[in-house]
Amino acid sequence: MTGIADSYDIVIVGGRVAGSAAALALSRHGYRTLLLERAAMPSDTLSTHFIWPDGVAALKRLDVLDEVRASGVPEIHYFQSWDGEDRLVADLVEIDGVDFGLCPRRTVLDGILFRRAAEAPGVEARDHARVTGLLRDDARITGVECEIDGERQQVRAELVIGADGRNSRVAREVGAELSDVMPAGRYWYYGYFENATPPEPEDAFIVSSGERDFIGSTRTNDGLQMVLYGAFNDDFDEFRQDHEKHYTERVMAHPVGGQLLADARLVSQVSGIAGIEGYYRQAHGPGWALVGDAVHQKDPIAGRGVNEALRGAEWLADALADGIADARLEGYAERLRASTWPKYKLAHIVARSDLYRTDAQGELLGERLVSNAALTEFMRLWYDDRRTFDEYFAPAGTALAVAED
Repeated sequence: MTGIADSYDIVIVGGRVAGSAAALALSRHGYRTLLLERAAMPSDTLSTHFIWPDGVAALKRLDVLDEVRASGVPEIHYFQSWDGEDRLVADLVEIDGVDFGLCPRRTVLDGILFRRAAEAPGVEARDHARVTGLLRDDARITGVECEIDGERQQVRAELVIGADGRNSRVAREVGAELSDVMPAGRYWYYGYFENATPPEPEDAFIVSSGERDFIGSTRTNDGLQMVLYGAFNDDFDEFRQDHEKHYTERVMAHPVGGQLLADARLVSQVSGIAGIEGYYRQAHGPGWALVGDAVHQKDPIAGRGVNEALRGAEWLADALADGIADARLEGYAERLRASTWPKYKLAHIVARSDLYRTDAQGELLGERLVSNAALTEFMRLWYDDRRTFDEYFAPAGTALAVAED
């Protein structure tokens, strides 16, 4: 027997960061919520999992930050940007009382969030739970069909939330419309190393940008170093013929990458993806809403996926604080767009400056990014809603080099 009820106020499809965070936040408003996750929890998933200060602040508001920090994940206080052997170092500034980032393994973060959601008042959480379809009353979604431990059941709900990632079944079944699509510009691969040698300060997220490729690296759990490699899609067919060899050689071709891995040993698979399309999806409709990667995703160079999942869960719960209503869901959609759109534009011009950045914008960056303090201010565009793309680039124009959808 599944042991779940026939009806809840809300059913959440997907129990990783976005879904578990939403269940936790909704519990505080008294909702009876069923949280369904297809995978075993905890388990790993494809993700480079850096969390900027605004996302760490969201963990604090969910009252799970102390447990995440107790897992041994180190605080990240700086951002190092390398150009060959030259570098700038930015401070991470305070957001809602938090002035550091974290890079917890997804087994750690997802496991904590799912367990804490399962323990929250009013939440029933199940892993190994597969949603096989949605229930409808005319145009309105009224629940889900699911299979838990081999037993099929229909569950009614006033609202179904799709927190089931970029390949969201909920989004597909409701026909959520796509907009502002950004074609995948790079492929991305990453792995974990022991005995890595990061440059001082070690509590930093390190990036090095080449003409056509990029590395990013920082400390994670168990004293390991996460190392990310991304390159323009043009040579992906060649790269994937021996992806681990090419990944290691190309990371070490960057001076800082060579220092990082000089005495290091790879202790994981090198995992990756050919490229991830950027997009927005329609955020809600009759009886349904989307959150996390199901509703919006940027190029991974932004490192914003976990942040947007955590904050989007909060925005959705805030919108539903006084009850479930389509008009309140529209407020959630507007808030999500307002916060993520400036960072989405920034991801365009950083991931593929050759396609999306204007000459004037490139000149502005060249004139401004000449000191540690200047880099600190620029990096705030990634995680501080008080700094926006349009404000920063106003002197050079805020349109992208190609027409926006």
